Amino acid sequence: MKRVRLTLLHNQPIGTIAPELHGHFVEMLSGCVNGGIWNTKKDDYDELILRKSADLGLELIRWPGGCFADAYNWRDGVGPVKDRPTTITNRWGPDEVENHRFGSHEFMEFCRRTGAKAWINGNVATGSPREMVEWIEYLSYRGDTTLSRQRAAHGHPEAYDVAYWGVGNECWDCGGKFTPTTYGEAYRRFESAIPRYKDMPMRLIVGGPDGNKPEEREVWTEGVLKTLFEWRRPRIYAVDAHFYIWGDPNGTGKSNAFNADQFSALMWRTLEIEDMFLKQREIIDRFDRGIKLMIGEYGPWHSDAWEKFFWQHVTLRDAVCVAAHLDLFHNHCDILAAATYTQLCNVLGAPFQTVDGVSYSTPVYEVFSLYKAHRGQEAIRHEVETEEIRFPFRDQTLSHQRVTASVSRAKDGRYVLTCANLDPDETAELVIGGDEITFGSARAWLLHADDPQTSHQPGRDPVIAPKSLAAKVTNGQVVIELPAAGIVKVELAR
Repeated sequence: MKRVRLTLLHNQPIGTIAPELHGHFVEMLSGCVNGGIWNTKKDDYDELILRKSADLGLELIRWPGGCFADAYNWRDGVGPVKDRPTTITNRWGPDEVENHRFGSHEFMEFCRRTGAKAWINGNVATGSPREMVEWIEYLSYRGDTTLSRQRAAHGHPEAYDVAYWGVGNECWDCGGKFTPTTYGEAYRRFESAIPRYKDMPMRLIVGGPDGNKPEEREVWTEGVLKTLFEWRRPRIYAVDAHFYIWGDPNGTGKSNAFNADQFSALMWRTLEIEDMFLKQREIIDRFDRGIKLMIGEYGPWHSDAWEKFFWQHVTLRDAVCVAAHLDLFHNHCDILAAATYTQLCNVLGAPFQTVDGVSYSTPVYEVFSLYKAHRGQEAIRHEVETEEIRFPFRDQTLSHQRVTASVSRAKDGRYVLTCANLDPDETAELVIGGDEITFGSARAWLLHADDPQTSHQPGRDPVIAPKSLAAKVTNGQVVIELPAAGIVKVELAR
């Protein structure tokens, strides 16, 4: 058993943990929407996914892509269903026939029912500024125009509130293969056409870098912002950076077939995201500290997802990966405004999956549910004392931190601590204390399974679900035994 000492620095607040850091990504890809959150047999939302999403509170949803956004004409997804066109999409290899049954109204209603703000990406690669401007007017203009009357005729007289508009997506590749300069110029063109409606903030998001390419991501962001700041600066609310936890058959194994060293390799790659967003924040600050940083796509992407059109097993290892992400986001809530996890259903490490028409939640859903208690609370700093995990990787030895943790404080003075044990083999003895404070009581809940390859099955109760965990209070400190690859939430009171 490895000892881990966690010390809460209660006089060192970081900032407020924005609920939008617990957002999700919905793309018109594979089974995420059709056959996923949209039950094609019933021609309606999937009941279980809708109910459990509402219970979770999705906070923020990014849609319609992803690469799909830059081949999408919003008019295909509005109006009577019988009149909507059928189109072909070929962005990822297999041809996909899209019937556009799920369009703008269905998306906005899904946001309403799940308590989420909307983040919509406009089409820069194949669309036009006029197309995006008319979409904004159709959805959000409160006055009387031809487009607002069309929205009313389609069943929604009231204007929709869209929190964020992305000007393109991954414009360095599927979003147009722009260079930093040419995308910056395209952004200027779109931004200048986008209206400034009275009493309606227009939060426009700049397409950020491919965060997985260190040699490219800094050049991209710096080049785009340099272009945008050269002359008559356009409106910029945020920059959207993407970063995936790439798996490979040798280094990290498959989604449900891996050994201990491959488990550690995935955790090592997970923690790399921190370097990415810290450097992005540094670059943005050189231009304007008021510009927000958002992470529009992140999560584990295993090699076997390519074999099943982005479907992969979602295991306890993925849950630990996501918990580590959320801990990092909370600890940097002063520099991160939002994050949307990839994707909500059936694609990659999704919180929901469907098999033969039966929907169910995965271990990743349980992580977002467990960590929900942090939302809107004040993050505070902490110190961790423990040895690192060392493991062989190809012809070298790598190391990474043993646990991730984040701490928040409610207005009534109580604390919430979450912690993920990144060790696939050894239990961690957590000793939780405070600087100049002591704790009088503690309650703890655990997500765990004996095998980190464990996943959920359709039609069965979740194997990985919160269970009570013993928390011993001695001399104002709390001691908890956190199993290997375990995730814990602790409520602490003084």
